[in-house]
Amino acid sequence: MEEAAAVNKATTVERNDNHCGEFTVGRLLPLSPPTSDGDNGG
Repeated sequence: MEEAAAVNKATTVERNDNHCGEFTVGRLLPLSPPTSDGDNGG
């Protein structure tokens, strides 16, 4: 039971990290050259 809880917690943290990373990239993209913006696909 404890192991499952630890895995669940780790997964939650990983998801949070990914979301944070996406948000940061999304915020930085507009400041990047048009090429990067196009890569984002709007």
